Amino acid sequence: VGAHNPNITIPLLPSGEQGSATGNNVIALPYNAKVTDAKQLIDEVNAAAGSNVVTQVAEYKRATDTWALYNGTSGTAFPLKRGRAYLVQVTQHVDYIPKHH
Repeated sequence: VGAHNPNITIPLLPSGEQGSATGNNVIALPYNAKVTDAKQLIDEVNAAAGSNVVTQVAEYKRATDTWALYNGTSGTAFPLKRGRAYLVQVTQHVDYIPKHH
């Protein structure tokens, strides 16, 4: 239960590359992904890119109708929950393969 193809690739697209005008990507992590918070997600995507390409990670807060933002230095590295979508903004194309258990 919750397994996925260990080679699944999540393409993260920058602005102008068939993506949003701002490089925003909405992703949901596989259930067996190892990342547990926004900082780890930024670190893992940046490592896959070979440079710092993540501008921010955001989580929609339904109760307050706002976004929780984390960019690696400001905001809170909020925990990631399986089955939820997150916004990941990047400055260049990254083919991200989540590390898994």
